[in-house]
Amino acid sequence: MILLFMITFMLGMFSGAAIFMLYGFYQVKKMRKKAVGLLAKIDEIVAKATSETEAKKDSIKERLVKASDIARLQMDLKSQVEMPSKNALHSRHKNGIVYEIKELEQE
Repeated sequence: MILLFMITFMLGMFSGAAIFMLYGFYQVKKMRKKAVGLLAKIDEIVAKATSETEAKKDSIKERLVKASDIARLQMDLKSQVEMPSKNALHSRHKNGIVYEIKELEQE
């Protein structure tokens, strides 16, 4: 009788340990699937963010180049305005240059 009790006790202990381990493996497998899904989502978000950042960098570069061109043109026009007028026609031309400078400043 004691032998039968010992056998059932040991069988219960081993089956309990086996069930505990199998449930643990099941939970780990489930977590790994979630982790893979989350990593895929993170990769998509990072790819999207980097593409947006690159687009913004290109936009900023284009605007800086345009601003540089406008500044260079303004400096050229100001140097022409600062020169003394030769005659009335030249004065009218200088007035047009002053108007262009004002337009560039607004831009």
